[in-house]
Amino acid sequence: MQGEDDGMEEFGVPFRHAPSLDTYTAIHRQVLIAYEYRCALTGARFAPIAGLHPFLSVVPIQPRELGGPLHVANFLPLSEAAARAFAADHFLIADDFSITVDHAVIDRTLASRIEPRLRVPADPLYRPDPVHLAFRRRLILGR
Repeated sequence: MQGEDDGMEEFGVPFRHAPSLDTYTAIHRQVLIAYEYRCALTGARFAPIAGLHPFLSVVPIQPRELGGPLHVANFLPLSEAAARAFAADHFLIADDFSITVDHAVIDRTLASRIEPRLRVPADPLYRPDPVHLAFRRRLILGR
């Protein structure tokens, strides 16, 4: 007899133990509030909106399927263009939040808007965790 969770796993976690949609929604909202509805890469500010934001994506630094935690310190709010560049690995973020851009591949308009350092919340609890930033760098650089 098959168990109730057979075929229902999310990244190796039995379905009944996977975080709820409410949990993901709460993290999304916390990240946007912590960053004051700003893109962490460009500093562009957007109007607060209830629910999912149409102009800001909340992206994991260390993907959940690769062991990233469901915690604000593992997520960044990014504008649409910044989120695409992040997904394409067009920039690196150092532990001091400085940004290194691959100018050979990144969109020029976006590159002109990127700040020298990642814009982070005042509260250290909500800042990107250096462990996740290091993981991302290793992932991008293949080390």
